[in-house]
Amino acid sequence: MSSTHGESFCIYVSPSESAGSGTSDDPFGNPTAAVANALPGSRIILKDGIYKTDLTVQNSGTIDKPIFICAENRHAAIFEGASVYVYDSSDIIIEGLAFRNSTAQALSAVGACERNAYNDLHFSDCGIDSRTACTMYLGGSGSEGAVVQSCTFTVSKVPDKGAELPIAIMISEGDTEEGAAPNRFAMIRGNSFTNYGCAIIVGTQGGSAANFSHVIEGNAIN
Repeated sequence: MSSTHGESFCIYVSPSESAGSGTSDDPFGNPTAAVANALPGSRIILKDGIYKTDLTVQNSGTIDKPIFICAENRHAAIFEGASVYVYDSSDIIIEGLAFRNSTAQALSAVGACERNAYNDLHFSDCGIDSRTACTMYLGGSGSEGAVVQSCTFTVSKVPDKGAELPIAIMISEGDTEEGAAPNRFAMIRGNSFTNYGCAIIVGTQGGSAANFSHVIEGNAIN
């Protein structure tokens, strides 16, 4: 995988926990170091392996130069028991990663995020504890244009009868006070959900869904 901006914009990561310099032959040892060095147009490439530490993203790309965080090989970079948190960051594209056995939300995007995309991610048994709200959370206030597409959300076994059933994706309504910013224009399409009690919950505070303008289409719920 190579960046359209050239090799200099590619930042490589392995789960080795070594220092590294971010090149393909000498990758950073964790994604946090890569994100700290990312600029608009950077492509952070996670090599195959198990990543066991949480990742927080607080920097942004631009509309014409997003920051990519992606697997070198589809679903072979696995966050095991770990989560990704995106805070007030825009033009971030996360794709091809896998998440497994995350006890908290596996992926959360909170705050004034714009135009972030989450593509072809695989979630297995993540955020399904009764103390956890969901597997993926799009919340806070003032987010616009989030896209979740071609992702798979699976629970390995059907919960026991009477158990609290897990939720896959939760979109909060944001702040709907007069003059404040709701969360708007999320696109949830082409995803697959298996063995969840609820695939998608969208908050509207009892108001008109037209105030939020989300689109949910072409998903498979098993």
